[in-house]
Amino acid sequence: MLAQLVLYLVVQAGYSLFGPPHSYHLAVFLGVFGYTNLWLAAINLIPFEPLDGAKAWPLLGMLAARFRNQARAHDAAKRHRNVQDELRALERLDTRAETPSQKTDRLVRELIERTTQSKDR
Repeated sequence: MLAQLVLYLVVQAGYSLFGPPHSYHLAVFLGVFGYTNLWLAAINLIPFEPLDGAKAWPLLGMLAARFRNQARAHDAAKRHRNVQDELRALERLDTRAETPSQKTDRLVRELIERTTQSKDR
């Protein structure tokens, strides 16, 4: 079916470059490879067995699902990077005057505050 569409585009490009054919036989030949071929490709896309459309239309759903999954993975990676950036920023805080439990409490509160602020934006 893709070959039929490519052939149609080639015929249309020929019409654009060279104009209409001057001979009757060439006009019939190009008509078959042009418009008739386009109609056959369109009929072939009807979603019934044994036509190719029965196999082609489900592929669009699979392709859309693939793009959705890639977008979700990208969002998850972005969130992961944001948390890592926040942890690096927290490492730079001055906590030398605090006890270990105070330091842990402060860092956890800071991390929660920073991550909830980034979600609210």
